[in-house]
Amino acid sequence: MTFPYDWRLPVSINGQRLAQEARAHLQRWLAHPGHAAARQQAVDQVPARLVFIAHSMGGLVTYAALALGGDNDAAIASDHE
Repeated sequence: MTFPYDWRLPVSINGQRLAQEARAHLQRWLAHPGHAAARQQAVDQVPARLVFIAHSMGGLVTYAALALGGDNDAAIASDHE
């Protein structure tokens, strides 16, 4: 999924919007019949999770989505920690 944010809005607002859209995207995939089929073929068979790839301002929006999005099961991981 791509997320075209409005750079004129505060990062916190874009982060909240991203959190909402990402959660809806994940819920649609979890309900899709293809998810069950893909999960059966996975070694660990865990439900799908989201992976965010972002750069620069998009990274700040993503961080805001994970930190401020109100999603308690979102974990923040960084490759430079």
